[in-house]
Amino acid sequence: MFNVENLFFRNSDFFNFKDQEISKKYANWSKHTSREQITVVSALMAILYILYYQVNSLISPPELIGSMKIVEFCVMPLILLSISYLSVKQINYNLMIFLFMLAPIIATAGNIIITSQMQMPQAYFTEIYLIIFWIFAVSGLRFLHATLSAIGIIIVSFMGIYFFFPSSKELYFLHFFWIFVSFSLGFYTGYMLEQSKKNTFLAYEALIVMTSTDSLSGFQNKNNLADLIRIEVSRFKRYGHPFSIVLMSIDSFKELKAIYGHQISDLVLIELAQLIKEHIRLTDIVVKWEAEEFVIIYQETDEEVLKTLAEKLCHSIEEYTFKNVGQKTISAGLTSYREHDDPDAIIKRADMALSKARMKGKNRIEFL
Repeated sequence: MFNVENLFFRNSDFFNFKDQEISKKYANWSKHTSREQITVVSALMAILYILYYQVNSLISPPELIGSMKIVEFCVMPLILLSISYLSVKQINYNLMIFLFMLAPIIATAGNIIITSQMQMPQAYFTEIYLIIFWIFAVSGLRFLHATLSAIGIIIVSFMGIYFFFPSSKELYFLHFFWIFVSFSLGFYTGYMLEQSKKNTFLAYEALIVMTSTDSLSGFQNKNNLADLIRIEVSRFKRYGHPFSIVLMSIDSFKELKAIYGHQISDLVLIELAQLIKEHIRLTDIVVKWEAEEFVIIYQETDEEVLKTLAEKLCHSIEEYTFKNVGQKTISAGLTSYREHDDPDAIIKRADMALSKARMKGKNRIEFL
């Protein structure tokens, strides 16, 4: 049975979840939730780079205008607008992320190329510190991707400064200090943002499970049945795999509830759910339908196999002694998928078969 606490305590390692299935779901969820942020941020940064070039062209020496035009007016806006386009169109997610990780590194290299031609280049290193913090706090990249990009920025920064800016030890140490500060603050901010996103995702997953699961039985609730049947129909159309369903209910459940009350009748349903779990195959799917009714979807099952499985299940339940009410029986309506069936048709046919079983005296199965 689903336990919300189990989901939350299977939390993450430093960069990812311990549970691989949860990690895959989170990665897919993160793609959709961060898409709008990446779209807006990359487009906004492209506009800001164009404006940045316009301002710099007014105040910078003429010999720098060419380099600025290439980096700030052409290369960076082109990359950022490409990222925004890929994000909007949802084209090649991996390429988009790679470009978004690469863009700050290129911006850093461009900063070094431009400032290397200035008399006081150190005054412009603040752009590098800002880029590092931006990649963690604003970009929308996942924490791991942001960290890799920031490390790339630091490597390019130190290599560029080492080869282009022979500086005193004091200036080199000061630059290293501010790189460390910006990376540390950005790293912590990125980590906390990622943890917040993970907790939001886990809460979202828990909510989905709770709203789609019957609280008593732990089975999926009736809202999911039509979708589950559609999945089986698609599998049949693609691979030719047959499937069948059983609609079953406890005989005389209304009388039982009138005699013993809601609490005892709920306990009976819980015991019945456990019995069903013990006597179905791993591939079979159970849905709680109405108050005392359950639907079982039997995969890879034709009429003959279905009848055998249903009879074994009914016999096991008949022999079981419920804690508070003794022995009980069930009736079941059986049907197999027929070509052109939709979910409503197959459920209706199973319901008609169940009604037929009840009319014939209960404690029996009927196939339609």
